[in-house]
Amino acid sequence: MNLSRISLVAAVLSAAFWAAKATAIGLAGGLGRSSLEDPLFLAGLGFHVVAVVTLVLWWTRRRHPAVRALSLVGGIAVAVAVTAAFETLLGLVKPADAGWVWGEINLWVLATVLLALTWRADRGAHAAARPAPHLAAALR
Repeated sequence: MNLSRISLVAAVLSAAFWAAKATAIGLAGGLGRSSLEDPLFLAGLGFHVVAVVTLVLWWTRRRHPAVRALSLVGGIAVAVAVTAAFETLLGLVKPADAGWVWGEINLWVLATVLLALTWRADRGAHAAARPAPHLAAALR
């Protein structure tokens, strides 16, 4: 399994755990009412970090190890900054009597963006690995 595939699987698992967390919250009737919230959040967060790290490593696979290390630090810093910026934007549009769903939107958006990025990277990795058809076969 290569880095792009590991990143994709981790992103799918992150989204699945965060969807399970939202389901647990909904079934329990709101935030703080389900004992599954914290474990599901932490599992999703762990897979999210794995997906970000492996995606950055895949993007920098042909770079010097020092560049890869700096890219990892930068990638995690960018992920934290994007999360904080999105939280700030949500705070500007969130209604005063917002329900628990507003507290979960950031996870859903982050999971969706990461899924798109990892899916694209995985498609690119496997497209590049396929041999190009010979000219004669392409002209048939």
